[in-house]
Amino acid sequence: MSKEAKARIKINKLLEEADWRLIDDSTGSANVLLENNVRITKELLNDLGEDFEKTRKGFIDYLLLDIKGFLYEVDRRLSLREIIEKVFGFIPYFKSKEELMEDEFDKFDSRYLPDEMVFDNAKNYFKSYITDPEFREIIEQKKYALLNTNPNGNVFRQLPPELRSLIPEYIKDNISLNQFMA
Repeated sequence: MSKEAKARIKINKLLEEADWRLIDDSTGSANVLLENNVRITKELLNDLGEDFEKTRKGFIDYLLLDIKGFLYEVDRRLSLREIIEKVFGFIPYFKSKEELMEDEFDKFDSRYLPDEMVFDNAKNYFKSYITDPEFREIIEQKKYALLNTNPNGNVFRQLPPELRSLIPEYIKDNISLNQFMA
């Protein structure tokens, strides 16, 4: 059995211990869906047994439902840690992409204290670098002429040279870009 399958079995047990329901039972309707728009029955769960590699698409994603049975709305990828923290009530909600970027920029700001004159541009550059793959590629490959046609090019030009290089270095060293993908 693969590591992923073992991890999913462990996650299932943790969810059940925290009173989340994978299937409808006497205590109520399922509040975790294993695949979007697919109801998991006890029979299907039993058929899978300990091998979650046999699912239709080769994997199972967990979708947590609120008390009304609606999916939690998120605009980015969640880490397993965030899901576990939500399941056990350590966090009240999943932060949006914008909230997460604000938090990450606040960490950068507290460490490097960009000058007030360039603060807004530094913040826009920071966010653009995280969210715009084309912009990020231009910066990484140092093809600065292409910034003339990129909507974020002006933000780059308005920053002092030290921040132009410091921000991408900080992001590469401290932030997982994966969490900002939808």
